[in-house]
Order: sequence, then C-alpha cells, then structure tokens
Amino acid sequence: MSLLTDIVFAYNFEGNSNDEIAGNNGTDTNITYGTSYGKIGQGALAGSSNSVIVLPTAVQVSPPHLAQSFSIWFKTGAVTSGKRIFNFDVDGSGEKISYCFVFGTNTVDFHRIRQGYPDSIVSTAFTDTTNWHHLVGTWDGTYIYFYFDGTYIGSLSCAGDGWYTFTNYAGVGFGGTNINIDMFYGWSRKITSEEVTELWNSGVGLQYPFIKANGLGFLNFFK
Repeated sequence: MSLLTDIVFAYNFEGNSNDEIAGNNGTDTNITYGTSYGKIGQGALAGSSNSVIVLPTAVQVSPPHLAQSFSIWFKTGAVTSGKRIFNFDVDGSGEKISYCFVFGTNTVDFHRIRQGYPDSIVSTAFTDTTNWHHLVGTWDGTYIYFYFDGTYIGSLSCAGDGWYTFTNYAGVGFGGTNINIDMFYGWSRKITSEEVTELWNSGVGLQYPFIKANGLGFLNFFK
C-alpha cells in the first residue's frame, strides 16, 4: 500500500504551517521557521513557553472509532516531563479521546486517552537533546502501536468507542523548550510496519509526497 493512501494531512513546515493535502493550515504562536530547525529542508522551532501551532477543526483524521496514524520528526533541547510534542483531542458524546506524543521522566511516550478510562501509554527511554528522532503512533480500533526511530516499541489494548460525530483540537510544539519539529503527517488508517520503515528511511526521513532519489528523502524540484 502507498503512503499516499488515506493520508489526510501533511505539514512539511517549509516556512509555514500549511497543510499540503487539504489546505487546513495551522495558526502559529511564537514559531520560527528555517533550515536550522528542519530535518529535511525547513522545520519549525517551538522555542518559548507559549509556542504552539494550532491546527483547524477541519483536520479530522477519522472518527475516533476508526483506525488512525500519526508521524512526526522532532529534536529537543530538553526532556521536560509533561511537555507535548503533538496533541490531538477528539470530543463527542460529552467525552473525549486524546492522542499525544509527550515527554515523561526520561521517556518519550505515545498516549491514547479516553475520558473516564485509564490512560493507555507505550513508552521508551529517552534523554537525547542533540539528535533528530522519529515517532509513529497508530490505532487499529483495538490496540495502539508505538514506533521510535523506525523500531517497534510495543502495543497496548485500549478501550474502544462508538462515536461518529466529533469536533477536535490539534496542535504541535506545545510550550516548547527548543523543540524542533518537521514532517508531521496523519492517516485515516493504521499504517504498516513496512510503511514506518519507509518513513524512517534509514534515519534520513521521507518528506511528503514521499519520493526517494539519490538516497535522500525528497526532491526539491517536486515541491
């Protein structure tokens, strides 16, 4: 299956927070763009306590009872417990589902949270404040799956739900402590482990529209 199948948003952060798929562009607060902050080309720096890119309500990966996947690259200047790299909230029927990549105590975690149920978390040890890293979190309707730097970390059974209508709030780079972010993508399906390997691309990364050439993750003249 192609990585283009069922992709619903793609933020390459090439000087802005524009969505390459449907034009659901973000709204920036204290975000800086440049090649110094990007994994491939430009990226976004969330460098202050109120930095955030708020994504519009129209960024709906899928109703929360269906499969979904998220992928992002990041580099951080500090591992601060509770700081979220990415957050995606879904409201419906008076309850809430949240997905997030967040720092724990010397960990980076993938959460799926359903209001009124235990928080479902898959974690991996993390203390690096120098290098770029790749996170993928997926949900297949029963389990969450977490990948770190192309490697499968683990899965966890989660409480399901049956909502069909919802509103959401999504954002990246919350309260950044020098968090660089790049290549933030979402799908309305569970992407496969092979596709995670493609996105990791031996540590090079793979930028939407996912064209490889000469060992790089993208071709400039396709942009």
